Amino acid sequence: MHFDQFFRFHPTPMLVLGIDMPSFTIMDVNDAFFQLSDVGKELLIGQPFFSAMSAVFLHINSDDEHVERAALTAVIENARQQELPIRKYISVSLDQHEVADPYRKPCGLPLQEKDGTVTAILLSFAKASAAAHLDQSIISNEEQFETESDFFNMADIIPQQIWTSDPAGAITYINRRTSSYFGKSSAEIIGSGWQAFIHPADLPGCLKTWSECLESGRSYEIEFRLLGRDQKYKWHLSRAIPVFKNGSIIKWLGTNTDIEDHKESERKKDEFISIASHELKTPLTSLRAYMQLLERHEVTEPAGKFIRNSMRQLLRLEGHVNDFLDVSKISNGKLIYNISTFDFSEMLKDAVESVQQSSLNHKIIIENNEQVTIQGDRHRLEQVITNFLTNAIKYSPNAQEVIISSEHQQDHVMVSVKDFGIGIENNHLEHLFDRFYRVDNTSSRYEGLGLGLYISSEILKRHGGTFWIESEPGQGSIFFFRLPVSENISDAQYVTTDDAFVSDSITIVFKENTALLEVNWKGYQTFKTVQAGGAMILEFVRRHNVTKVVNDNREVLGSWSDAAEWAGKEWFPMMDEAGVRLFAWIQSPTTFSKLSAEKSVDLKVGNVVTQFFTIKEEALVWIAENS
Repeated sequence: MHFDQFFRFHPTPMLVLGIDMPSFTIMDVNDAFFQLSDVGKELLIGQPFFSAMSAVFLHINSDDEHVERAALTAVIENARQQELPIRKYISVSLDQHEVADPYRKPCGLPLQEKDGTVTAILLSFAKASAAAHLDQSIISNEEQFETESDFFNMADIIPQQIWTSDPAGAITYINRRTSSYFGKSSAEIIGSGWQAFIHPADLPGCLKTWSECLESGRSYEIEFRLLGRDQKYKWHLSRAIPVFKNGSIIKWLGTNTDIEDHKESERKKDEFISIASHELKTPLTSLRAYMQLLERHEVTEPAGKFIRNSMRQLLRLEGHVNDFLDVSKISNGKLIYNISTFDFSEMLKDAVESVQQSSLNHKIIIENNEQVTIQGDRHRLEQVITNFLTNAIKYSPNAQEVIISSEHQQDHVMVSVKDFGIGIENNHLEHLFDRFYRVDNTSSRYEGLGLGLYISSEILKRHGGTFWIESEPGQGSIFFFRLPVSENISDAQYVTTDDAFVSDSITIVFKENTALLEVNWKGYQTFKTVQAGGAMILEFVRRHNVTKVVNDNREVLGSWSDAAEWAGKEWFPMMDEAGVRLFAWIQSPTTFSKLSAEKSVDLKVGNVVTQFFTIKEEALVWIAENS
């Protein structure tokens, strides 16, 4: 039997997923899955897997999504079968009481070419029992037990602290594991609350975050130290989710997980990096001084060549040690910034000249360098430009040019570094600024520790900047960053009426004849502009009782990744509560903006059905067909 026939008519619900991490786009759906989901093909095919699942099924949330993402990633990277956590799959269009066997055990199988290359994932949803679901110790949002005693019995056998609170945040229950850890009775702990056990240094942040979650209804997650019965503080990861009934929160269900060993391992690793870096720094400084003395003497060849090559390798090693020192300082919050007012264009020119001296095969072209004065740490920002330039040179070994440009735009300075090298696949882009991440982890063809861009991202964040990448494999990459020129950014100009709002960053228009809200985002966005624009959209939704929105990002430039989590976890639930049901999202052509949009939808909480488009007319048709 051909695969197509096997797939189409198999009685087990199945999906074919693409290998485009992290979206895992749904490529095909068999007939059995349509019966399970009870939705049309247009809500599934072509959609990111996680956002489609949350739109189609009840009880799907992001609390254990990282486990499922890791399993799907492992299918691709290891080319072998992986099981996903058991879930309850009930279509949003079905009554829960009509579903006799809602539990399913997903399993991912790699679909491979003859040479072993994984081209797709076959994801099947076999039936599973409720008992198997409980064995996983997974607690999902809105998950209900037949009786309270069922929940208490299960909670008491889980080797983890389990607790519940009322809608106002007061603890109402703790399991045996919690009593055992603190060495106190349930009544004592409930009576005194968590404040008596949380480390004083962690308490203000915990209370602030908990208060914000109670007010917004979003999931709670924070790390803090808890005082156990041995009178020692240990690090815990606390998570809590609201439990809803008839649209209202009736309780909070939470866990505290001991992460002390993980924290200690991280601390020891950072301590080793710090000590090793300092120990290496001293002999390297002395060695460089001796090499510089040798360079000043007239030395015949080939000895002169050996000295120059040795000096070049020494400077490389010194650069790696400095990166380790910076990472250690960043981890401990001790990276010092010396803020001053300086000429940014002059600093950029100095950075280019410095890199050019050590680059024998590439010419660095300054295409534009507008004069602008900025407040910041000159040395650290020069380090960012140096990292971007050396990275461009490293990954374009067969090219001869790197182009850098700096422009003054709307109270910001924007810098771009363009190379003509190997380019970067989309699935690597969002990880490039992660610690120790390298695009080519399986090869030593490109030197480096994967720290330069991570350090650069931290420096830019501390300066209130944003950064992003546009790249095409085989064609090269452009690295961008954008910094505010001063803290006193001029106020945005706007015009507003009952049916419209227009500013530099967003246009919102309510179309009364179609009851549609059309939103057009423009230019570079920041966390501040995204929040302000989101609040204004919400105001129009409530003012006109809007249920459908066309969200156009085609004119968005750069990245708004720092606001992606806020949009998914906080803004979408508010839109859901306000009555929005259909959200057509027309994506920006910039890759980082697309990744931010997909992340927001993957983290999205609530029942708003979201679909991505590239053409506005198609978005309008989808809205009309589903209204």
